[in-house]
Amino acid sequence: GEGEGEGDKWKTTFKDKHGEENAPHGVYFYVITAVTVLLSYVASVAIPDIEAIFGLVGATAGSILIYIFPGMCVLRLKPGKLYKPEKVGAIMLIVVGCISAVMGSYVTIAEWGG
Repeated sequence: GEGEGEGDKWKTTFKDKHGEENAPHGVYFYVITAVTVLLSYVASVAIPDIEAIFGLVGATAGSILIYIFPGMCVLRLKPGKLYKPEKVGAIMLIVVGCISAVMGSYVTIAEWGG
């Protein structure tokens, strides 16, 4: 637009729900960024086989997407008491999902050794 300098055209801003600019800044942002990069580096050096990480991510994310998240949506969106049949089913779905995530993670971790 008119009046914009060349640098303003590529400026990235973050806005909160009220439309106020809320750009990440300060020491807190840099510390979180540095810790995230450091942990990623340490994990990449310590874990030589990416297959183990994919197995762990698959075990947890699969259970969350297939069992836990839909059950939580039903609990949140359906009105009424927890002992209604659809809510009892949703609670059972969440429990099965948690058990599945723990068992899948356990099997993946147990296979890391050999």
